[in-house]
Amino acid sequence: SMPESKITRINNIAKLVIEFKSIPGIKKILRACNIFRYGKSAASLYLTHVLYLLHAVPNYDIIHCQFGSVARFFLPFMDIGAFEGRLVISFRGYDATVDLQRNKEIYKRLFDIGELFLPVSNSIRNTLIENGCRDDKIKVLYSGIDVADFNPSNLPAPQDGVVHVATVGRLTGKKGIIYGLRAVQKVLQAGYGMRYTIVGEGMLRPELEDFIAQNNLSEYVVLAGWKSNAEVLDLLKNIHILIAPSITTDDGDQEGIPNILKEAMAMGKPVIATDHSGIPELVEDGTSGFIVPERDVGALADRLVYLINHPEKWPDFGQAGRARIENDYDINKLSRRLVSYYDEVLSK
Repeated sequence: SMPESKITRINNIAKLVIEFKSIPGIKKILRACNIFRYGKSAASLYLTHVLYLLHAVPNYDIIHCQFGSVARFFLPFMDIGAFEGRLVISFRGYDATVDLQRNKEIYKRLFDIGELFLPVSNSIRNTLIENGCRDDKIKVLYSGIDVADFNPSNLPAPQDGVVHVATVGRLTGKKGIIYGLRAVQKVLQAGYGMRYTIVGEGMLRPELEDFIAQNNLSEYVVLAGWKSNAEVLDLLKNIHILIAPSITTDDGDQEGIPNILKEAMAMGKPVIATDHSGIPELVEDGTSGFIVPERDVGALADRLVYLINHPEKWPDFGQAGRARIENDYDINKLSRRLVSYYDEVLSK
């Protein structure tokens, strides 16, 4: 954290001047103090403070920013020469949609100076290209999970006729949970037995609570709140179906590929998700689960009814999903691929 005392920050600059002992080093300090270019970040001596902290850290060959929205805050440090490594940037959803549209000029600079861009889906890859990123700088690298942590749990059809369904995610607009609720309501009205567990917290909780209360769903729907990873794993063991009704929000915000879908598939669970962002790259419609249009409550309810009526299909869906995760989303395989990408960048 930055010292509250401005005197301490000034003293740190003096130490830097003494330690650099070179014109290039002094130029870094002067660039970090350029209030006309960096505004408050320079005037508060924030940039020089970070430069001071980084001076004791050896230069890296590669700086990998895990989100584009992180990389754009990193730009000033590249400008002033605080880092000299190659810049690699991952894109995961919000950064490639809302944040990119709000900061187009900054992202154009990132696309120019970055060596490699790693979107987590082909859908995001296409968005980057549409916004000016060179295709030859992009490699799709899916976000993986440790498959060994997830042992398939194939539950038989429930003897009491109550099928357990779940959605896991933050209670925000792009998760589309209200559409999951409406679909469950339709299935219940059709006379099917269900219990719907929603795991997560967020700003839309009051809206969801109101919907549940107004439609007398409290007997069938549980807003379970935030759960730890271990608790989510335990939940996945004890459900029959997972639904992920993701949507594109009015401001353009999207998912990448939700990890909970990967985890449920690794557990051998049939899934229902929407035709949203990179999700169709993961879920093979009719093979490992079902894909329905965004916001289509009727289609979501229809697929739920199909799975409820055909529990004999659950193992086939589960096996296909597990195989998909093992082949393409195993974090150990993806980590090795990432290292090979680093080697390619350094060999240029």
